[in-house]
Amino acid sequence: MPVLGIGGQYSIGPGAADAFRQVADDVRTVVAPDSGHFVPEENPRFMADCASLFLGARTGTPPRPELTSCAP
Repeated sequence: MPVLGIGGQYSIGPGAADAFRQVADDVRTVVAPDSGHFVPEENPRFMADCASLFLGARTGTPPRPELTSCAP
């Protein structure tokens, strides 16, 4: 099962995904731009778009380059 590890650019960054690798094999690393520890509060648009891509059906190219890692 794929796991999405999102860390804020000004906080843990890719370390969020690194922590999940201890318990999962298919971990996607995402660094949320313009956010720190509270990604959903600091960059809600990115969080919603990333979650939609990750949980949704494959639809091709993500709409913005920073969402590339969110797509399955």
